[in-house]
Amino acid sequence: MTKRDRIPAPKVNLNGTSAKALTAQVVAVREALEALDKALAEASPHGRDYQLQPEVDLAEARGFHAANRAYVSEMADAYGVLHIRLIDQE
Repeated sequence: MTKRDRIPAPKVNLNGTSAKALTAQVVAVREALEALDKALAEASPHGRDYQLQPEVDLAEARGFHAANRAYVSEMADAYGVLHIRLIDQE
């Protein structure tokens, strides 16, 4: 069982939020995460910005940045799985 298999998905029912509304929410979150990833890509640490800070390790800054991008990507993937699960319930 993978991590994606354990993502809790809402169960569409008459007393809950409509499938259309849930799907719209999930799509909006995923699009926001994709926009965030694009912004992060544009803000990638560059060596020229760390020249005057020898105590700051560029490799560490790049590692931190890469970890953040990986986390955003993982979240976007999770919301993609939720989207598919909601479509399957329609």
